[in-house]
Amino acid sequence: MSTSHTATIVATVLAAVITAAVSLYIHFDSPEIDVRGTVTETVGADSEQEGSSTSPSMNIADVFIAPINTDMATNFFAEISNSGTETAKDFQLTINFGEATIEKCEVQPSSISRPTESKPLSVQSYNISTLGKDASIYISCAVDLPYFKKIWVGGGNIQYEKSLTYDAYKELKNGDDIGFYEGLLRAVILFFLAMAGFKIVGFLFD
Repeated sequence: MSTSHTATIVATVLAAVITAAVSLYIHFDSPEIDVRGTVTETVGADSEQEGSSTSPSMNIADVFIAPINTDMATNFFAEISNSGTETAKDFQLTINFGEATIEKCEVQPSSISRPTESKPLSVQSYNISTLGKDASIYISCAVDLPYFKKIWVGGGNIQYEKSLTYDAYKELKNGDDIGFYEGLLRAVILFFLAMAGFKIVGFLFD
């Protein structure tokens, strides 16, 4: 096998490894959860196909809550995004904190949200007037326990409601068995295995 041919093979394999490493970084370093949650049809069967391409598509894009309980208030954060092609109008966002007690909550942007009264002190609900496509609404709460029972978003002109329970959130967090560095290590190992394979092939056909 000629030197130029070997160099071409090495360059090709190296480029593939670099591409794989970049892809792993983008995938494993992304903070988004992109939860599909509970899906409930709210339109008729005849209009489903037509409306699905033009309706808002809400996603629970990111959720964070401190993993342990401390003497300080626990920070809860959630991002709700509209990845659809239409503006979401007059829908509801509800967070049920279950056994946890809410100390304070804030929604941004505040101009499009209006809190609604709820009898359970552990439930925080908001009416959202509008949320444009590719836009997000953020909610941050201080609670006395690192726990929430359920996040729910739906109503208005949203075709499918979305929800996320605490158990589902924990499964999503614990499901990331492989991180970026472990993925990169695997890519390096595959690179050396590929190089060894090329050497064996070159030895057989020289």
